[in-house]
Amino acid sequence: RPEGLWPSEGSVSDEMVPLVSRAGFRWMATDEAILSRSIERAFTRDGAGHVEQPEDLYRPYRVGSSDHTVACGFRDHTLSDLIGFSYASWPPDAAADDFTRRLVEAGARYQSRTGRDATVFVILDGENAWEHFEGQGRLFLRALYGRLATHPGLRTVTMGEACATAAEPLPSIFPGSWINSDFYIWIGHLDDHRAWSQLVDARRALDTPPPGLSEEALARAHEEMLIAEGSDWFWWYGDDHSSDHDLAFDDLFRRHVRNVYRALERPIPEELFVTNITTEPPRAEIRRPTSLIHQQIHGEVTRQFE
Repeated sequence: RPEGLWPSEGSVSDEMVPLVSRAGFRWMATDEAILSRSIERAFTRDGAGHVEQPEDLYRPYRVGSSDHTVACGFRDHTLSDLIGFSYASWPPDAAADDFTRRLVEAGARYQSRTGRDATVFVILDGENAWEHFEGQGRLFLRALYGRLATHPGLRTVTMGEACATAAEPLPSIFPGSWINSDFYIWIGHLDDHRAWSQLVDARRALDTPPPGLSEEALARAHEEMLIAEGSDWFWWYGDDHSSDHDLAFDDLFRRHVRNVYRALERPIPEELFVTNITTEPPRAEIRRPTSLIHQQIHGEVTRQFE
């Protein structure tokens, strides 16, 4: 049975902590920017990218009230992004060496401030990075795991082990996701609002199924609901992200919501047959020359075009 979770998009709030606790989870995790806003202290880095406040970041916290608390780890954003977005263009051994050096430095800085061992959380999307690495990341991961397994100053632990010693209380956690420590990408546009309203209506219908509905139909409705509740649909609504497949994503989202009603044998709201997209996608910037005519005052009129 899972003992912990990365909430969808690292999204946290005080209201979700009791839900996590009652579900039986012992730990959860999110981004360092959430911790920064929760303790009202900025994390700064030196020119090499090392955290200058290691004593605050490299340890687990206990989040929530006395009735419902959950251990929480906050990922090192820079270390995570090096794997997610930078090391793919490096030779595998060089990337593994650099990452190992950074971990050792993080631990040394934490120990110099606290006298204890640091716990460094590194968390990234499991599916996005590896297609950009040579050999789908196998060469890098083998090099990295080899160094982690043999380095005298490093010890790998599970998230459960890392969070087992959480004692520092964090009575309130700032509400937000792993992107910009807010929810804007997921709920900041009218298109998002429309889609969320559709989910709410479908969930209410699912919570009150018609009498006599078969268990098979109810299970099918639950499955469709869970698919529609995936956060990636909302990544593509609004003007901050777009692709050639926006219309297809929108159609699939509404189709899954419609399938909830179909499985429940209830009328499908008309709005689910109409696109949710009203926001224009972002357009590439068109650079224009500042001037097509260069003037010189020398008694003659000449024109020079770029």
